[in-house]
Amino acid sequence: MTGTNEDPPSSYSAGWISDPLNEWLGRRGVIFLGAIFSLIAPFGMAVSQTWGQLAATRMLLGIGMGLKEVTVPVFSAENSPPLIRGGLVMSWQIWTAFGNVYPIPETYTFKAFAQSC
Repeated sequence: MTGTNEDPPSSYSAGWISDPLNEWLGRRGVIFLGAIFSLIAPFGMAVSQTWGQLAATRMLLGIGMGLKEVTVPVFSAENSPPLIRGGLVMSWQIWTAFGNVYPIPETYTFKAFAQSC
């Protein structure tokens, strides 16, 4: 599951469902729902016993991440003054990209270390 460590694939599909959810629950409701998914999924991963259970909880985590990564920049742009609006939205995207890229060398470092032992 090395490929799913960096970014769960279901986070890409969560972008598609975020628009109807934003209409139905509002921006704060979708952010709260994404936070609930992001809070519960790690506990599910900790107690999973099979690969299928782990994959299912990774998908739940991806849905939570996807809902937040689509909704938070729009919400922050709507609630910020025009002078700093672009910087706030771009800082969210930069740190999201950093969070996606940072684990890649770390994964391969620990993988190489584990193979050398």
